[in-house]
Amino acid sequence: MKNKIYLVLISLLFVQCSDDDNGPKGYFPKQISITTRDVPEITTELNLTYTNNNLISKIEFVYLGTFAINVNRFKEIHLNYTSNNDLSEIRTVNLGGDETVTIISHDDFGVVTKMEFKSDQSAISITSDFNAQNNSYQLNGSSAIFPIEFYFDHNDKIHSIGGSSIDNRFFNFNEQEKGIYQNLKQQPELIMWSEIFDFGQLNIYLNYLATSKLEKITSQWLYHRIFVNFELDNNENIIKFSSEVNGEENEWLYTISYEERNL
Repeated sequence: MKNKIYLVLISLLFVQCSDDDNGPKGYFPKQISITTRDVPEITTELNLTYTNNNLISKIEFVYLGTFAINVNRFKEIHLNYTSNNDLSEIRTVNLGGDETVTIISHDDFGVVTKMEFKSDQSAISITSDFNAQNNSYQLNGSSAIFPIEFYFDHNDKIHSIGGSSIDNRFFNFNEQEKGIYQNLKQQPELIMWSEIFDFGQLNIYLNYLATSKLEKITSQWLYHRIFVNFELDNNENIIKFSSEVNGEENEWLYTISYEERNL
């Protein structure tokens, strides 16, 4: 009898694995390499790990070049989620070993209500006001940079960022062509977190989690950033492109590799 039960369990497991193998699949960025044409030349590699629900769970950083590395640069970023797949915690570790934790609170509908930034030196609390009519957030805090407003489209893809003390930016996408993150669930929390935590540097590295091709970021005050020279692989995934800021001799070269995952 035990042997029969064992065989039944093995059969069920085999069927489940077969269903997974035969189900729909999609491509997700596994490594993003960014080379900046500064002097000296710097390459930053981001290695991405995902949860079983295809959400980013970890980003590991590798720095290549003949330069002194600032110990405040990211070493690892860990992301944790609720049972509803809402981003609830972001933990960072820098090259010097210092850690920060950001706790993100949501209401029953998944709307962000508060962000709490904590480190050994300080704790900062930021509240959020959500406007359901235009899918926007206004973040409020004690710093002079607040309030900051984030506008997203109906799929939670970033549309614009603005505020009284920051440069207003507008994002131009080619909706007819796929972006790097064509299969990724959008995460407004991560976009907003980066703008506050590292002034949007991670967002630029991650190409603003674009599900369709990001071609230009139009700036109200400063120079515009354009994305050009796209190359695709045989699966129509973007594997190379460059980014330039008008008026500056500073080109960023992106190279992306992918992994295929069950959707």
